[in-house]
Amino acid sequence: MIKTLRRRLAADDGWAVLTAILCIAVVMGLSLTTYSVVQTQQTESGTERTRESSFNVAEGALGAQIFALSRLWPAASGTGAPPVDRVYATCTQGSGTDPRCPRADQMAALFRNRDTDIVGEPAWRTNVYDNGGASDAFYDDAVTPQQPGWDANDDGKMWVRAQAAVRGRERTLIALVGVQQQTEELPRAAVVAGSLEVTNSGKKTLIDANGENNAYQPGLVAVRCPDISNPSCLKAPKFDYQLDPPVASGGYTSANALADDVIQRLRERAITDQTYYETCAEAQARGLAGAVVYVEGGGNCAFTGNAVYNTPDEPGLLIWANGTLTLGGGTTIHGLVYHLHQDTTQPAIRLGGNAQIIGGVMIDGNGHIEIGSSKKNVVFDERAHKNVRSYSTAGIIQNTWREIRPAS
Repeated sequence: MIKTLRRRLAADDGWAVLTAILCIAVVMGLSLTTYSVVQTQQTESGTERTRESSFNVAEGALGAQIFALSRLWPAASGTGAPPVDRVYATCTQGSGTDPRCPRADQMAALFRNRDTDIVGEPAWRTNVYDNGGASDAFYDDAVTPQQPGWDANDDGKMWVRAQAAVRGRERTLIALVGVQQQTEELPRAAVVAGSLEVTNSGKKTLIDANGENNAYQPGLVAVRCPDISNPSCLKAPKFDYQLDPPVASGGYTSANALADDVIQRLRERAITDQTYYETCAEAQARGLAGAVVYVEGGGNCAFTGNAVYNTPDEPGLLIWANGTLTLGGGTTIHGLVYHLHQDTTQPAIRLGGNAQIIGGVMIDGNGHIEIGSSKKNVVFDERAHKNVRSYSTAGIIQNTWREIRPAS
């Protein structure tokens, strides 16, 4: 029996070894398959994470570029070359502190140490293009970049393109952005000044505070000097005829018609619209038409032709900073004339001949106004007071934001 047991133990015709080898092979196969699946998933997860990182940087650059547009909207159409600082070109992380570009340091701080895929300075690029021609409502990466970097069609809309790359993965976003307008409030007045003098002695209306055909409740006629019975404060030889209605108030104590920050916003709009003029000569050459016209002026600047600026339905705002503005001949301005009266040594505004301001006149401080034409010089029009707007924030126009595949 013992010999039989030994013979069986020494035999090599059993299946145990083969079975063990097969089991090991199956286990190894399953392990390799599992490893392959896990490796593929990890690779895809890393790729997706990198793409998301690129997307996040592109989206941040897009938002930062729109914020820059809110501060400095691109120049609009005009008769001259656009101001250099209102024309947009390519912005990158190397653009520094150019106010037209996203702040590179802020972009870097936004993404640094927040994502393991972003090492060092994130790479990004932004561009701003007009929506003219075939790019009016649809962005084409092969066509739109041929448009200028300013608002050449003057519609208050621009395309913004933002591209970012993280570890070789690029994402490109575009959006059509429109500038918002902010209504600015001014006193509902026909005339507000430091003092007023009517140089005509005829029995006719020169200041019509009711508007044409008595269209409105009377606008305010007021002077800052306290005693309107004193001719040096308010002089109107035929007061009851020359003011319609014959009502004026003295001692007007309200602050300037517009606060300094509002004036700055309106000045910025004039620069953007190319209706900002540093000198009288430039204003005379270009004219006084526009939603907002800002003239630094100085000295005595006269407009004595027969030009008509703006329309009753589209009145404007003329801001005059320095010197005397003289309107004569048949000059007609539809809108508000606002004098900052920074030079107190001379009258702020003189009106004569057949000149007309159809809207209202406001002069800060003790600025003096002289009126004395052969017809109504100032006609109150409430529409002008409701049409004063500065540029405010820029925002994405609905349904225009999307990701694109770059043309190159």
